[in-house]
Amino acid sequence: MSRFVVMTASIKRFLGNISIIDRFVMRCHRQADISHFLKKSKRNQFSRHVVVWDQSASPPTLGDLIEVLMLARWIANQGLETWFVILIGENRSDWSKKNNEQALQLELINRLTKQKNIKVQEMTWDTFSLQFLCDIKTYVVYRKRVENRKDLYTDSLKLLNNLVEKSGEHLSRSWLLTSSELSSSDFKNSKVLKSRNYVAWGVRHREVAPERNTGENEFRLLYLSLVNRASGLPIVVVSDRESCEFFRKVAQKFSLNCLFSCDFSESFLDDASIAIGGKVFFQIRGGGLGEVALYSNQAFDMSYVLIGPREMFKNSKVTAWQTSEQVFFELKTDDMSMHLPKFDLRKVRGSC
Repeated sequence: MSRFVVMTASIKRFLGNISIIDRFVMRCHRQADISHFLKKSKRNQFSRHVVVWDQSASPPTLGDLIEVLMLARWIANQGLETWFVILIGENRSDWSKKNNEQALQLELINRLTKQKNIKVQEMTWDTFSLQFLCDIKTYVVYRKRVENRKDLYTDSLKLLNNLVEKSGEHLSRSWLLTSSELSSSDFKNSKVLKSRNYVAWGVRHREVAPERNTGENEFRLLYLSLVNRASGLPIVVVSDRESCEFFRKVAQKFSLNCLFSCDFSESFLDDASIAIGGKVFFQIRGGGLGEVALYSNQAFDMSYVLIGPREMFKNSKVTAWQTSEQVFFELKTDDMSMHLPKFDLRKVRGSC
């Protein structure tokens, strides 16, 4: 760690927990990681690289986990031995004691790391400190944040954008998600899903964070707009079972003809596979499925709020690897407008 980074950490401790200082220190830590990965002479000095998911500082949400997992996938794609360490024993206050959140996260972690040969390990903080932090041949990404038990998910997209852009690998797609790797199901019981000729529509309706939900009238109007854009292709509503059942009733109320992922899906991973398995994925606000599309080759048309310190990358792009078939509009926190779909299937090459 450079003297400059150490100095900024000292300034933060002196001034206290001020958000602008937090952002400045985070930027310094990010720059240290960028410098490390862009210089082979530096990164080759280490036998393994470690990305940490600390449950004491991280939420139970799958979308945030995906952002950190994709950083690990990019590192592994550089030919470096990569570990994804899950720090267990303490959970952030928003974890539920009733739900199977840890099992869902572990299933997602194992699925997204398998093809990239990323080693996954669950351990306590004390074990991690001895086995990794004290090993001079181990490089821990965001080391200072990890040592201070801070989250990584709020800054991992920014780090990944910088790494992809500065390495000149914005055209490299092999580390991104594909529909086939997300689920082992071939959806034989659905000719539509098997054909991959459909428009996937991500929606949400839950009690938690209702500002990200799709309303009844909004659902109806967006459906009519999607029908005009879909060129006769079936529309598949993709979400968890609770949301699908809500919108099934809405569809019946307004006589809307669409399929629902819960009729063919048994898990979030199945939903994710369906979301990026068609011709295009559409979503306004919504949840974690947008993160899946963001880190894929799938054509998409999405609009949602970027929660700071996340921000647009540049030139109307949210990622450095975004293509012309992937359209993203940033919503402001008070923006409840519908943002009708704008995709053109004539310009979409196919599904991933």
